Amino acid sequence: MADKRYVFLSYGRRDVYPQGVTNPVEQEQHFPLVEKIYHHLNGLKDTLGLEPWFDKRCLTHDRPFTDSINYAVEQSDYLLLFIGAHSMASEWCEREWKHALRHCVPIIPILLEGQWSDPTVQKTYGSRLLSTDGINPLRPDATIDENHLLTRIVDIVRQTPAPLTVPINARTLPDHYIERPQYINDLKKRLGVNDINYRAQSNIVAITSKQESAALQGVGGIGKTTLASALCADCDVRRAFDHIFWLEAGPDVKAEAAPGLMRVRHAFRRQSRTLQ
Repeated sequence: MADKRYVFLSYGRRDVYPQGVTNPVEQEQHFPLVEKIYHHLNGLKDTLGLEPWFDKRCLTHDRPFTDSINYAVEQSDYLLLFIGAHSMASEWCEREWKHALRHCVPIIPILLEGQWSDPTVQKTYGSRLLSTDGINPLRPDATIDENHLLTRIVDIVRQTPAPLTVPINARTLPDHYIERPQYINDLKKRLGVNDINYRAQSNIVAITSKQESAALQGVGGIGKTTLASALCADCDVRRAFDHIFWLEAGPDVKAEAAPGLMRVRHAFRRQSRTLQ
């Protein structure tokens, strides 16, 4: 029997419950926004093929709290991130969306207050998360248009995320790797990742010095291999290419290695974009 697939709801409680209301019975009477979304998605679970995961309803007692959260995130097709003052300051919310990023779970940011350009929002989430197509359900008077929000959520989660390619022969990132998004983002742009117009092309893109490619140049030991490894492991890159192959060239690499890789490539004969 296949594992269930979820839409994970990540939120800060004080963002959706009235301040000062701590009694569970009183909280239930307010039936706040996130619970409305949970019930709406739960009613559509057979149509969508996904179940909403909401901690108040879905936490199990057969494993530690953090394990239940992590497992649910990993089994999710989407994570809905409700952004408010509490969620931005919440350690638990941060754990959830960062775990989603590590496991390539698409995140849909939903603005509950303020603006995307607010310094606190930008500082908390950065370009890696805010570059996605988020939902702003706020009316000019700062109230939330619930019908618009529900419609947008359903429209998004109805779409199946592109599959994740498993890079062949690629190196794993070192344990001490520190993200350098400014370099990765520039390489992704050069490779046409997330560019709808570029996706129409059917060609091979290589990290070399040739035309129509992204070149990593520099003296030995500055981290070119690590950066290339990070590019191969990037979630957007893995969704943009049908196949990703790793081929190293240098004084210690024999020419016989290339035909072996090409034999693997020919096993995937079809029109597709490939990163080498």
